[in-house]
This record gives sequence, C-alpha cells and structure tokens, in this order.
Amino acid sequence: MAASDGRERHLSDFRGQVVALSVGYTQCPDVCPTTLIDLKSAVEGLPPPQRRQVQVLFATLDPDRDGPALLKEYVAAFHPASGRPVLGLRGSAEATAKLIGQLQLVAEKRPSESAGYTVDHTAGIFLFDAAGRLRGLAPFGQSAADLRSDLARLLTEGSGVPATAQRVAHAD
Repeated sequence: MAASDGRERHLSDFRGQVVALSVGYTQCPDVCPTTLIDLKSAVEGLPPPQRRQVQVLFATLDPDRDGPALLKEYVAAFHPASGRPVLGLRGSAEATAKLIGQLQLVAEKRPSESAGYTVDHTAGIFLFDAAGRLRGLAPFGQSAADLRSDLARLLTEGSGVPATAQRVAHAD
C-alpha cells in the first residue's frame, strides 16, 4: 500500500520494530481518532529509547475519500512525541479488499445523511512483533496503560505470547 511518506510500504519494511496497525477512515466520528489518541498516549508512555522502536500504522478502509494529502494530514495529528511519525496507508479498492480479507476485518459502508456514508469496521489494534508476526489484537477501548504494557512486552520479549493475544476485538 502507498504510505503517507510517499513510499510503497509492506509489513516487512518494519522488521526490527514493533508495529501497531489500526484500520479505519479519516471521517470516522469517534472510534478511529480515539484509537489513534490512545496509541499516541501509549507510545509516549514508553521510555524515550523505546518510542522509536514502535511504528504506528493507520490503514484506510475508505480509499475513495481518503486521498494521499488528507491521509497524511490526518495521521500527522497523532505523531507521538519522540516517536516515529504515524504512517497512513492507502491502497486501491482491490488492495483494500485484500487487506480486509487477510485480517478478516468487518468493513461495510452504511448510508449517512450528514456524511454520505460511514464505514462500520473492526475496531482494535493489530500488534506485530519485531519479526513481523501478528501477536495479538488490542480491543477498542483498552486503556492506554494496558496498551503501553503490551507494547513494552513486545519490545522486550523475543518470543512467547503477550497478554494482548488473549483479548478479543469487536466490530463497532
């Protein structure tokens, strides 16, 4: 998928870093910005050297409305202090459908009088270890402290399953 930094990105580009992937869309009224605020807070709660070891990604499920410039501006608002910039990811309709299938997401457009449509989607944060393995899904509404703890565990352990993997995500 194309990233807000202007490069084509793949999960393998982030080997050696813990990756926190959130999916959604820029016009989301509540879940998406709340999730990204919680991620920002969780990363900022890590010791400064660890903050640069976490890459936050936001993949849009609405590539029709979330153009590159809008996506870049949106994710910039959630850049954690002393951390890596959040990268927005945007693909074609086909690439977005492939991502939805790979992650087994819910993503359905619903009519909306005020916005034309909304996108009901899986809420949560996919957590990948430094080797690129999916290690868990932090559910929407998890406290920033618990999310910080999950990130810290992924940063410090080489193998094993973090507590996050025991949690279950839900669709909103």
